[in-house]
Amino acid sequence: VVLTAGKISEEFFKDVSKLADVAIKCLGSAKSQSSKFKNKSPSYSCLVIPEGMLSECLILFEFSLLCARNMPKHKFIWRLHPLLSFKKLKRSSDILNKLPDNVFLSEQTLDFDVQRCDSVLYRGSTAVINAINGGLKPIYYNLDNELSIDPIYQHSVGKHIVNCFSEFEKSIIDPLSNEEKLELINFSRALYSPLDYSVFIKLFKEIRCNIH
Repeated sequence: VVLTAGKISEEFFKDVSKLADVAIKCLGSAKSQSSKFKNKSPSYSCLVIPEGMLSECLILFEFSLLCARNMPKHKFIWRLHPLLSFKKLKRSSDILNKLPDNVFLSEQTLDFDVQRCDSVLYRGSTAVINAINGGLKPIYYNLDNELSIDPIYQHSVGKHIVNCFSEFEKSIIDPLSNEEKLELINFSRALYSPLDYSVFIKLFKEIRCNIH
């Protein structure tokens, strides 16, 4: 039996599986969230969420720093993966020195940061799913000549892919329609479906019967 975290991965395994006797079932995931989507006034704030690696932090922070210096009226909220800290980042790089006034280092919860932003700049962080559920516009920063590490690579509606400042600036200006937000939220809920405990209970009963 193959248990998946969502409907998308369930369909994927069904499409590629060549083992007819292997059952593929959607169990769901604790990462699934009910939608927090609601219309809110533009905050002109971008949440920046790198993965839990210093190299990825520097890639995303350096790019967003360039954007911040060219967009002084737009706020950029930098947050780190729980495995890292700004103290550790400061020991490894001087990027935190002399930050412009529109760059903020966050020690708040992810939900708090999502509520105060209207866009999210990301690369490989799955926290983008939380941001999408909060109604944020996803903007993926892609490096030239690299394989994508986008955790929502399967989806394109409402998502922007940028590799320079001019593309980022354009993506910020273009607002998401309600239809695009709904498409994004529906995708995130299919990626991480609500936990269905009945699947696990049924599987457990079948295993017990087979043992006896």
